[in-house]
Amino acid sequence: MGTATGSDALDFIEPQARLWILVIVFFGVGDLVTTMLGLTIGSSTEANPLVAMLVDQYGVFVLLPLKVAMIGGCYVGWRQLPLPHPVVVPLVLALLGIVVTIWNTGILLTGSLS
Repeated sequence: MGTATGSDALDFIEPQARLWILVIVFFGVGDLVTTMLGLTIGSSTEANPLVAMLVDQYGVFVLLPLKVAMIGGCYVGWRQLPLPHPVVVPLVLALLGIVVTIWNTGILLTGSLS
């Protein structure tokens, strides 16, 4: 069934584009901001040992290029997958981003209240 523009391709692409927006908002910005804030104020620590070492050596702003590289690499992988499998990549990243952002926010709130 076509849309108002008569393009069936937009019907298939649009939900995945929405998922990529969620990836950017939660896995990209939400996780990045809450992690940087937690590390800066000292209410949390980085769980990934490699990333923790990089943060110790270069500071919290090293998280930005790491996050961009991670999302970019996943996007490239997503483009290589045959249909209909690509939806898994942004779906998993978006869900992970939502969970981690909520978790980090909880850590920030409980750390700042105690």
